[in-house]
Amino acid sequence: MIKFWARGSSVAWLGLAYAVGEMPAAAAAKLCTVVSAACALLYPFNAKFNLTGETGNTVKYPMHYVPEVLMTVLTVSGIVVSVN
Repeated sequence: MIKFWARGSSVAWLGLAYAVGEMPAAAAAKLCTVVSAACALLYPFNAKFNLTGETGNTVKYPMHYVPEVLMTVLTVSGIVVSVN
C-alpha cells in the first residue's frame, strides 16, 4: 500500500516542483509556504495531535521531533520571505 501511495503522490510533487520553477519568485514562495503548512498539519502534527480523529497514528520520540521542527521552520521561513 505504501509503494502504491508513494508512486501516486510523486506525480503531484513533481508537478508542484515544475510549477514552482515556472512561477515568479514571489508567487512561488507563497505557494511553497501554503504547501509546507498543509503538509505540516496533515503529517507530523496530525500524528502528534490526532487532528483528523483517526486511530493508529503512532509517534516515536525523539525522532518525531525532526519532522515537527523541519515543517515548522519551513513554514515560518516561508511566511517571513512572503511578507518581506
